[in-house]
Amino acid sequence: MRYFLFLLIFILSFSEKLIGQENRSLFFDQPIFHFGTVSEENGAVNNDFYFTNETQDSIQIKAVKSSCGCTTPNWTKEKIGPGEEGLITVEFNPKDRPGGFNKAVTVITSGDEVYTLNIRGYVDAAGKSKEDDYPYDIGLLKFSTRAVNFGTVKTYFDNDSIASTLKKTEFIRILNPNDQDIEVLETIAPDYLKVSQDTFLLKSDSTIRLAIDILPQFQKTLGYQSGNISFKTSHPKDSIIELYTFASIEEYFPRLTPRERSLAPKLFIKKPAFDFKDIKEQDTVSTKMKLVNSGQSPLTIRKIMSNCSCLKATLDKSKLEPKEEAELSVIFEPGNRKGIQHKSVTVFSNDPLNPSQLITIRATVR
Repeated sequence: MRYFLFLLIFILSFSEKLIGQENRSLFFDQPIFHFGTVSEENGAVNNDFYFTNETQDSIQIKAVKSSCGCTTPNWTKEKIGPGEEGLITVEFNPKDRPGGFNKAVTVITSGDEVYTLNIRGYVDAAGKSKEDDYPYDIGLLKFSTRAVNFGTVKTYFDNDSIASTLKKTEFIRILNPNDQDIEVLETIAPDYLKVSQDTFLLKSDSTIRLAIDILPQFQKTLGYQSGNISFKTSHPKDSIIELYTFASIEEYFPRLTPRERSLAPKLFIKKPAFDFKDIKEQDTVSTKMKLVNSGQSPLTIRKIMSNCSCLKATLDKSKLEPKEEAELSVIFEPGNRKGIQHKSVTVFSNDPLNPSQLITIRATVR
């Protein structure tokens, strides 16, 4: 149950629209950071939030307040001049905080502007016994986790396709609590996942630690991704054991100067929400939306992704010059769904300030 609750939190956090930063004094490169899975026994983790002073005056961080005693901020205390960078480091202590976490840090400037930064992830608790360290029964084996959460994974693009990524690794631990040995004969995983050992022998009451690498360049896609890793065992009554995996694949953008940001492509979606209102189960309804490049450089739409098979979205063109428009067609077929329906379409682009934007679709199926 904990896994499914955290999976829901993860999907909602991925779908959340990026914080609007236009017409603000400070620009944060990444106001939300997802650690993925954090080991309680490995101690505190931290992330650096870089920001730039976008104004013509010096600015000072007056205060940084955390929402929890487990979160400790540290920041640039000196004045930050026009166009200069500052840093806020947020440390999270996972001790005695098992499960999903979402912590906020409030930043207050000398001009009384308020900014909110977020750190998110999942704490893999340190146990006092094998039962505590391996709380999940999957088949005849016990696992340290039921799901491998990679959090946010950054990728690099070259000629409009994913070229490479910074390798990200998560670890799982497996215990054989049975009287007999169990052999894993084969490990089956998607191309974008690499498990450190394909075959291994787990003797009775023994454990193994496996490393799992995510390599999204093999999948050539962006957005929320989920998959399964299957372990084929020698036990006749429980030959296949499955483990869930999920990640948010995002494009990496280097930190830009104020001038570079002013010249960057910028995606603007006219009316990013639509309500079909009352419709019938057998109805097929559609609408059209305009996407505009309001920036100064060519805009490329990387991907259009809906969160339901009942919602189909197509774009008439994916490359837009400055001020050029594209038309997005959205078709909704409710099928057997009834009641109020909330669906979404995510638009991924090379807009460095808002690389993923959400379109929401609503309908009431009678």
